[in-house]
Amino acid sequence: MAERPALYEVNASKEAHHDEDNIAEPDIPAILHEEVDPAFRQRLTDSLETTLKLGNGVVLVSVIGGEETLYSEKAACVYCGISLPEIAPRTFSFNSPHGACPTCTGLGTQMEIDPELIVTHPEVSILEGAIAPWSKIVNGSQWHSAILESLSKAYDFDLNTPWQDLNEDIQQKILHGIPEQLAIRYTPQHGQTKTYNVHFEGVIPNLDRRYKQTDSEGIREEIEGYMTARVCPDCRGARLKPEALAVTVGDIISSR
Repeated sequence: MAERPALYEVNASKEAHHDEDNIAEPDIPAILHEEVDPAFRQRLTDSLETTLKLGNGVVLVSVIGGEETLYSEKAACVYCGISLPEIAPRTFSFNSPHGACPTCTGLGTQMEIDPELIVTHPEVSILEGAIAPWSKIVNGSQWHSAILESLSKAYDFDLNTPWQDLNEDIQQKILHGIPEQLAIRYTPQHGQTKTYNVHFEGVIPNLDRRYKQTDSEGIREEIEGYMTARVCPDCRGARLKPEALAVTVGDIISSR
């Protein structure tokens, strides 16, 4: 007799019966738990296997006088397609790539640019050093100065205004960037003044991009001075993948 396919009940209730491998048992007592004609059992098994093959691993079982129940061969949602790999101890280990949250790599926290560490002197203006990462270049880079000058003209604010006196919208544009390009006038050291269209990405995206792309430990350490460890937004500090966190034992979440 062919081996019965392992089936997961898609909408199983908490009271649903499961075997020792945590696979839902179809609630068809007359077929599975009582003695029936072997030939009938074989025909039913063959039909079930054929249906599963044609239904891509999904079958709807209708019991005479009972309810219809949807089953799946795969540990996957038949509605959204999200699947769960074979459950094993490593699934619940944040020290393993099989269980660790991909966003924070199992740490439970992420290093993020902290605006409070960016603007260290809100009482002074941008040109006077309000923005810490710009303190060395704000008055020493002609290219950087040209971008700031264009930005101030485009959004009508004064670079000499104390940071705390700038409206919040301007502050957000400086910190997080703008979608449109800026036209700037720039004169190279040995060249003619030309107009360039540039994208102002903002202080925070610029630091974040450089931190991820650089191969220099010195630059990474410098940028880490403007970062704070925050709880991972995806696993919320649990350090595991969403698939692992979806598993419960009774009413207890696996991460506990």
